[in-house]
Amino acid sequence: MIKKTFTIRTSLKEIPPVIKEILACLKDGGRDALHDIKLAVEEAIINAMKHGNKFNEKLYVVVDFEYDGNKVGIAVQDEGRGYDHRDVPDPTLEENILRGHGRGVFLIKKLMDEVHFNNSGNRLEMIKYINKITLIILTMI
Repeated sequence: MIKKTFTIRTSLKEIPPVIKEILACLKDGGRDALHDIKLAVEEAIINAMKHGNKFNEKLYVVVDFEYDGNKVGIAVQDEGRGYDHRDVPDPTLEENILRGHGRGVFLIKKLMDEVHFNNSGNRLEMIKYINKITLIILTMI
């Protein structure tokens, strides 16, 4: 089991080192899983910085990471007031197609196997299951 916690300032330049270290722990995770995890984590951290912390560089984002070989768990928490994720409009509905927000949460839900929010709405927990059989086939191709 690998467990890591990253506490980073609200600055976009803080994101790449976190992503790099997470992906290094998942090098046997299969290309599709790595791509999905990378995009979901980037989106979750950016959302935390932008919407939660309002890009206030005095505030922090905490990223908790766990990997047991079968499951990747990642939680992203900001210091903002939170929100109700159910209020985010569905970006696939015709009336929302041209709206400039709401796609991040939608994307995260599509890329990860499980997505949960805490009651205050400032912590997002994501899980991606890594199928070992798929990994073996991918490495053989």
